[in-house]
Amino acid sequence: MSSAAVSFVCSSMMAFTINCSKKGLSTPYRRIIFGVSISDIFQSLGFLFGPFLVPSSQRADNDLHAPNSSVWEFGNERSCQVQGCLLTFGIYMTPIYMCFLYFYYLCKLKYR
Repeated sequence: MSSAAVSFVCSSMMAFTINCSKKGLSTPYRRIIFGVSISDIFQSLGFLFGPFLVPSSQRADNDLHAPNSSVWEFGNERSCQVQGCLLTFGIYMTPIYMCFLYFYYLCKLKYR
């Protein structure tokens, strides 16, 4: 959970820096890195809030000492679905943007 917090802060700072700079999203490289940052923000949020967004109704008779229960579970079905969407978006989009970055460098170095 701590690595998700660090990733969220660093990706947010990177996206904010790119978006607020004078050049903004003017080059393909900046747009790709901005996309990587945004997708990593979604993925980090999913991992960061994951333990807390589990539906509390999953506990066995609200017994806090049940084997699979946690005192941090206070979510509902909708929060669980949101967390799943955040993780799914981040997990799929980050590698796709990385492939865009690889293709960008291939074109830049090989074909100039």
